[in-house]
Amino acid sequence: MDMLSAAPVTVILIAINVVASLYAFANQDFLEENTFHVGPVRAGQWGRMLTSGFLHVNMIHLFLNMFVLFQFGPPIEGYIGTVNYSLLYFASLLGGNVWALLDNWKKLEYRAVGASGAISGVIASFCLFLPTVTLWLFAIIPMPALLLLVLLLAGSAYFSTRPNTIIGHEAHFGGALAGAVVTLMVAPYAWGRFMEALTGYLG
Repeated sequence: MDMLSAAPVTVILIAINVVASLYAFANQDFLEENTFHVGPVRAGQWGRMLTSGFLHVNMIHLFLNMFVLFQFGPPIEGYIGTVNYSLLYFASLLGGNVWALLDNWKKLEYRAVGASGAISGVIASFCLFLPTVTLWLFAIIPMPALLLLVLLLAGSAYFSTRPNTIIGHEAHFGGALAGAVVTLMVAPYAWGRFMEALTGYLG
């Protein structure tokens, strides 16, 4: 209950992702109709740009994305408020898929699902507020939050060149960019916090 009252939007988003993904696991037609698929999107099925962000490939994909959202979402929802946080999440989701669409414009068969873009935006926002806070990669490797974001984007750049696994790696870039932009729009003071923390960290 404490989580629900402190970060209601994060809880609702996790619930929607879980329910939609579990339903898609059992209903292939539903998955196909809501996957981000360049051909149908270009033909006018723009709703896929949104719905695909709530579906996942398998339980591992779903768990990892929801675990990250559970970790990073509540602090940002607390910093910028529920309305602005909702704007941030959906702008990042759509920003990620816009990036993926432009990057794969000529690949009509390209398809992807996942909350990757939205969650990248949340992480980018977190890094603006707390760039030097220590996070643990794989629960064993300590590193500042900003470095984790850099590694995420570097890994995405690599995996986006591999054969399509239906995980939207390209969406990480557009999502992170949209998340940073929205954060600075609704909380411009975050830039000052970012620079102050980074300057202090670097000595």
